[in-house]
Amino acid sequence: MKAAYLNKLNSPLKISNNIKFQNLEYGQVLVRNYFTGVCKSQIHEIYSGRDNKKYIPHLLGHEATGIVVDKHSSVKKVKKGDRVILTWLKCKGIQSVNPKYYDKLKKINSGSVTTFSNFSIVSENRLLKLPKDISLKKGVILGCAFPTGSGMILSNIFSSKNKKIAFIGLGGVGVSALLTSLNFVFKEVYGFDVNKKRLNFLKKLIKSDKKINYLLFEQNAPSKFKDYFDYVIETSGSTKGIENGFKILKNNGKMIFASHPSKGKKIKLDPFDLIRGKRIIGSWGGGFDYEKNCIKIFKIFRGIKNFNKIFQEKSYRFNQINHAIKDLKSGKVLRPLINLK
Repeated sequence: MKAAYLNKLNSPLKISNNIKFQNLEYGQVLVRNYFTGVCKSQIHEIYSGRDNKKYIPHLLGHEATGIVVDKHSSVKKVKKGDRVILTWLKCKGIQSVNPKYYDKLKKINSGSVTTFSNFSIVSENRLLKLPKDISLKKGVILGCAFPTGSGMILSNIFSSKNKKIAFIGLGGVGVSALLTSLNFVFKEVYGFDVNKKRLNFLKKLIKSDKKINYLLFEQNAPSKFKDYFDYVIETSGSTKGIENGFKILKNNGKMIFASHPSKGKKIKLDPFDLIRGKRIIGSWGGGFDYEKNCIKIFKIFRGIKNFNKIFQEKSYRFNQINHAIKDLKSGKVLRPLINLK
């Protein structure tokens, strides 16, 4: 088995062709992975953004697509030959123990799902069947980015008429949320980012009969839009993004955030804003039951125009995974696609 794993913080992933794995245990499924994405949360894991030193060496990745090649007899949800989505979002099924991997004699830690490898042992409850009309390549972001972003909208916004919404941070999750919002009837839609090239890229590719205002999120943005928006979707990964998002929220407005600022970072909010009814809501994986809502998610997903150009503008071979991570970290790509074939 071939895998890329975190062997040392602040260093490239180690790529090995000699990974061995255990026999399948209760609730486990063996999947041949074909494509995986890279999420910003992996940037935090690699570059000391989280307290994960105790788990090193560790397999990473949590969104992929593949085909089931084997399963423990206890697993009833999928069968051999099924095309599946590998997701970190808990679904129905058995929660298994974490699988054991080895690079020669060295144990490699892992979680219920890891995807930076051509094979993965996955807990039954981290799998969904991939619809027949969605390709393995296209379906990758159904493992994390799209259900997380889409869920932020679907589980928190129940009235959009005459409402104004802002998106701060237009990465994979932020763009997924923005695209989902186009199924609503917002009065005004704004997309903010610090990457001017990204804004121009999205302005060109996202096709809608609804006007989307793309703006560079500069220092004066909070004063220009103070108390302006009914909803703010914050996914920038920046404490400043969260703080400024709260400032541009109107009284009784709601800010939903799924940011992952670096470890130790704190946010400062004005207590008077809270008195005025402004709300801030954290969203873990979209804040909803993915499997229960997957039909709705898949329907929205199918309607995306220019999908490949938006989400998969650049693909990488497995051996280029460290280059892909570097490009994501620098903002060169929205969501790297890794071909594991």
